Amino acid sequence: MALLWALLVALFLSASTFFVATLSSSSKKLADTNVGRTQAEHLSLAGLHHVTDIMYQMLRSESDLPTAGTVQVGQAQVTYELEYLAGPTVVVDGDGLQSYDTEYGLEASIVVNGVRDSVKQVVVARQVPLFQYAFFYENDMHFTNPAPMQINGPVHCNSGIYFSGRRLMQINTNALTAVDGAWMSGKFGDPSWLYGQQTTVDIRKWVDDPNDPFNPVEYGYLQPQRVLDGMGVTNTSGFDSAFTGYDSNTDGDYDDTGDWLPFGPGAVEEFGPPATYTGSGDGHTLRTGEHGVVRVESPPVESMDMFVPNADGGSHDYDAFLEQYVEVTPGTGTHDKGPYHDKADLAIIMHADGSWSAFTDTGANVTASIAAAVSIGQMYDARQADGSGASIDMAVIDLGALAATGHFPTGGILYTAAYGAGTGTDVKGFQLTNGDTLPGDVSIVSADSLYVQGDFNTVAKKSAAVMADAVNLLSNNWDGTKAPGVLPTAAETTYNMAVLTGDTEATATSANGGPHNLVRFHENWSGFNCFIVGSMVCPHHSTSATGQFRVGTDYYRPPVRNWSFDTAFSDISNLPPGTPKFISVENIVTW
Repeated sequence: MALLWALLVALFLSASTFFVATLSSSSKKLADTNVGRTQAEHLSLAGLHHVTDIMYQMLRSESDLPTAGTVQVGQAQVTYELEYLAGPTVVVDGDGLQSYDTEYGLEASIVVNGVRDSVKQVVVARQVPLFQYAFFYENDMHFTNPAPMQINGPVHCNSGIYFSGRRLMQINTNALTAVDGAWMSGKFGDPSWLYGQQTTVDIRKWVDDPNDPFNPVEYGYLQPQRVLDGMGVTNTSGFDSAFTGYDSNTDGDYDDTGDWLPFGPGAVEEFGPPATYTGSGDGHTLRTGEHGVVRVESPPVESMDMFVPNADGGSHDYDAFLEQYVEVTPGTGTHDKGPYHDKADLAIIMHADGSWSAFTDTGANVTASIAAAVSIGQMYDARQADGSGASIDMAVIDLGALAATGHFPTGGILYTAAYGAGTGTDVKGFQLTNGDTLPGDVSIVSADSLYVQGDFNTVAKKSAAVMADAVNLLSNNWDGTKAPGVLPTAAETTYNMAVLTGDTEATATSANGGPHNLVRFHENWSGFNCFIVGSMVCPHHSTSATGQFRVGTDYYRPPVRNWSFDTAFSDISNLPPGTPKFISVENIVTW
């Protein structure tokens, strides 16, 4: 019996040990599975963040989105799939700006500790065309207006807006936004003599559609320092982002007669809907970062370049003997065509030796076919010459003659660029002439400087844009005879076009002319009207045409500015081809 009991105990202990060991092993496997699932979920979610970044970059460069791939997350490779779901659909925001919204489905997955887990998302890729703005600026906007100026469309600045003027400044829109604030003085201070001439900035009170003639038109005011001082209101630079409020009877609130709210809530009150407004919605026109305004990502500076580097292998290499890029087997080169160059219907290229050539989007050489429309010459640009007296090389493109050749890019993009371009008088220019009648919608884009001469797009107006490192306007009276010390007289001229161009950086010792001098002049416009109907976008400082802003002598004298936003651009179906877009990729749901 003793031996039997001993055997039973031994069997029990053995079974117990096996059971405990098995239970322990199962618990470990379960724990490893849970850890693996958790890690896989976190890595998959991180992978989706990488995928949305990829989507953003590719949409920004207008490249085709991938349908599947892998992304690196730390030491792990996460697999993803991207599926088109719906769109694009047109969506209108509270400022009346329209966007193209497209829905995509994403799934990212990875195997960790033998466990596969995945995370799914639905995202919206939003594209907001920038020519819906009357003015869009990446850097500071300096309105030092010595002449009246009226703006009748949305304005956005990714930095700060500085109003330092002595003439009427009236903004008729429902969206005046600036990330870094609105200021009633120059960024680098105002001269003492300006104090006595400071004027208000008149900003329309908010309505849902400022272009609706049935909506009331009423203005609120940004008051300058001089006006508030006259009221006995303590301030440093007027009613602006620096204004902390005024408590007239020091009772600790801003509810009494004579009190002024601080700028944040004060702007909400001053620029909210008029008392007689009965429309839908509720907002306030002037908004800054204090009110939640965030950056609107502007187009990449290299988007207009002739060629851009591709570290993964491009389609072109530079041939030092020919002094130009030549096509190679895709994936083996160092560069690709820049975004606008790549999608151009017609490209006109100046070469380092002074010759030029032209190619269609299919690669066909049409130089001989359009020879009657292009000529090579020079122009004296005093701003770029900076006292040297030297001229710049110029290709003159007769748009009427180009249309007659049958190669005008109707409904598309005409691209221009030059090899050997630099700064100063080494910049290269393309002068557009005979452009009053355009055969179709067009955007003319240049990596260098564009000079638009004479009435542009004035007969049977089309949807048109000019985009360049610098955009210059030459009047109907321009004959090309400008020389050092000579300032030719302009004549009334009209330009119907959106503009994308660079400016120069303003400093304490060198102004940049502000938005009212964003397009560059080269004649004596005193007393002559310059009509511009369109949109002005300034996404960066010029990289080639970096001559500093100058006025007077043989530089230029300003025109009577009759500038207005083209309200047709409020409907994005009317925008010029290749209009640059603000891109965002927003998560809708994750599971």
